[in-house]
Amino acid sequence: MNEKTTIPKWLWIAAGIFAVWIYSTQASKPVSSLSATNKENHSIYAGPNVNYAVLGSLNANSRITLTGKNGDTWVTFSINGQKGWIQDFFLDVDGNTSRLPEVEYVPVLTPTARPQAATIDTTLSCSMMSDHVGELVKCKIPRAYCSYQPNTEGSPTFCNDEPYPNNEFTLVIWGFDWSNADGDCMIVEGIVSTYQGKPQIAFEADQVKVSLCK
Repeated sequence: MNEKTTIPKWLWIAAGIFAVWIYSTQASKPVSSLSATNKENHSIYAGPNVNYAVLGSLNANSRITLTGKNGDTWVTFSINGQKGWIQDFFLDVDGNTSRLPEVEYVPVLTPTARPQAATIDTTLSCSMMSDHVGELVKCKIPRAYCSYQPNTEGSPTFCNDEPYPNNEFTLVIWGFDWSNADGDCMIVEGIVSTYQGKPQIAFEADQVKVSLCK
């Protein structure tokens, strides 16, 4: 008569712990690259900050290969023979971007080092900035429609020139609540980029350059 072999409970637990350890070790192992898909049309920057020059636009559903990161948000990939930068929350990444190698980016550019559109009058509406992508401009939002989105990744405030989705321009302020600016007339200074074919100016929270109309 054959006796049924019973595997001790402690052995099952030990095997489970070992499997979890193996998985976590592999999941955190550094990699040289990761594949990703762009969720929607978005600007590509020359450096890991929205104040760098705009190199172009990445179309929705584009497949790219990420080769590095800078900080907790920005990742880089090759575009037309040079490094392009995008924020990782605009991507569906096949893996964890924290596994990518850290890429130091120097020099840190200042606004005076970027191309400027000296002919632009600050009385012009920001909705007219489509032809000035990559340029440092000043423009006006006659009446801002501002909404803070704390549950959106990056916790942005969107200030549109018209109620969404009829807006033709958006000021994006990452990581900061500017909803109290709703209804104000604004003079905005920054680098023009595009989002879904419309001009925008985007800032990190500590780089906002906005003043009220006089």
